[in-house]
Amino acid sequence: MNRSIFCTGWTIGLIWMGSEAKAQDTLTYPELQSIFFEDSLFVPLESEPEPIPSELFFTMVEREHTFLEAAPEYSADSLSGLYSIPIGKQYLSLFHHNDHPIRLMVYGQWPDLDAYALTHCQSETCQDWLISRNKPLKVLLPSYFDWGPIGASLSPDKKTFVVYDSYDNPYWNFVAPFRSVVYLFHFGSEKTLDSMVPWLRWSSDEWSIHALLFAGPNHLALQLYKGVPPDEKDVELFEYMLIELP
Repeated sequence: MNRSIFCTGWTIGLIWMGSEAKAQDTLTYPELQSIFFEDSLFVPLESEPEPIPSELFFTMVEREHTFLEAAPEYSADSLSGLYSIPIGKQYLSLFHHNDHPIRLMVYGQWPDLDAYALTHCQSETCQDWLISRNKPLKVLLPSYFDWGPIGASLSPDKKTFVVYDSYDNPYWNFVAPFRSVVYLFHFGSEKTLDSMVPWLRWSSDEWSIHALLFAGPNHLALQLYKGVPPDEKDVELFEYMLIELP
C-alpha cells in the first residue's frame, strides 16, 4: 500500500514579515519538483536484531546524534493561515490552519541536509516531506500508515539517513504487510536531497518501534514493544535491540 502523492487545486498568496513579495519571487507548493521512492528500490536487510540491555540503549541516547532540529520561526496569518519560508532567493507560500482540511506545516529542519521538514495533511491522511532550502524540490519520506513516519535520524558520519514507521497495536495486518518498517538512504558526494539513494529496508511482524537511533555509523539501536504501547515510564516493559548494517 504505497502512499500516493496528492496535489491540491487551490492557490495561495504570500504573507511574510507583514510585506508582499513580487509574484515572480513566490513559489506555491504544487510547483515544487517531487521525488518519491518505491519499496522495490530498497534491499531487504537480512541482519537479525540482537538483544541489548536497556542501560546500553539509554547510554547511546546520551551520545551525540543528529536529530531533527526546531523549525525556523515564521508567523502565519491568524485568519487566513498563510505564511512563507525562504527557498533560495524565492519564498515558498504555504497554508496551515487547524480548522481547514488541508494543512502544510513546517515542523523542523535538517541543517546538515539543508532541508526543512514539512507535514502535508489532507482530511485524515498525512505525508512527511523534506523540502530543499536552496531549490524548488521536495522528497517524500516513505510510510505505510496514514499519519506518516514516526521519526528520522542522520548517522554520526552524516552518510546515512534513516526513516522509521510503525503501527501502535497488534492489528497492523489489517492495514499493512508488516507492523513496523525502517528505511535507510545513502548520499552521494554531496549531502543534498537530490543525491539521496535508497539503500536498505528492515521490517518486523512482531514489534512496534517506540524509538530508534544510530549506535555509531554501522548499527541501529531500537526500543520496541509487542501488544499495546507500554507506559513510557516502564522502560523494562520495552525490548531493546541492535541491528548491524552492512
